[in-house]
Amino acid sequence: MNTVLLAGFGPFGSYRLNPSEHVARLLNGQHIGGCDVVGVVLPVSYARAGEKLQRAVDDLHPHAVFVLELAPGLDRIALSRVAINCDDGGPDADGAMRRDAPIVPDGPAAYFGTLPARRLVDGLIRRGYPAEVSDAGGTFVGNHVVYRLLHRFVEEASVPAGLVHLPATHEMAATSAARMPSWSMASVLEAVRILIQVWAQGEARTASP
Repeated sequence: MNTVLLAGFGPFGSYRLNPSEHVARLLNGQHIGGCDVVGVVLPVSYARAGEKLQRAVDDLHPHAVFVLELAPGLDRIALSRVAINCDDGGPDADGAMRRDAPIVPDGPAAYFGTLPARRLVDGLIRRGYPAEVSDAGGTFVGNHVVYRLLHRFVEEASVPAGLVHLPATHEMAATSAARMPSWSMASVLEAVRILIQVWAQGEARTASP
């Protein structure tokens, strides 16, 4: 049975609720689309998040890795097409700021994500969930950990991996001073279930004789 690793992030800054954390925790241990789902929650930390994700990959040897990141202001699920070799943002949960800092010195400028982004987005849209393929993954911790992972997988057996941006939840919008689009937590959770199902269906077709 295939194993899917879901990596969410804990709270940071003014965002005390992070839907990516809740999704990782709630789907941890579930069986979706014939896959065992394992959720892990990463700190929003340039220094610590990548190492924790690498340890989870070493322990689990997953067949796919979905990194889930909150993107306040987004009105839909966005599958990032690329991860770039740049940290620029903060402060993170450790108070660290980074400006124009390479993630891997002398590494490529960018890697294409290896999840089937277009197929996943089309699967969400067919089921009535707004979604898009994004050509930018940002320069914060989500992009950082995905770039590191893709850099590693170039040198080893490739594992599909990529960054998924999630909109804010209604609870976040209700407590924010700024106006922001939002989804129910139930809708965010179901959308991630669908992503796993669509990925698994593609894997099953590929494996069929």
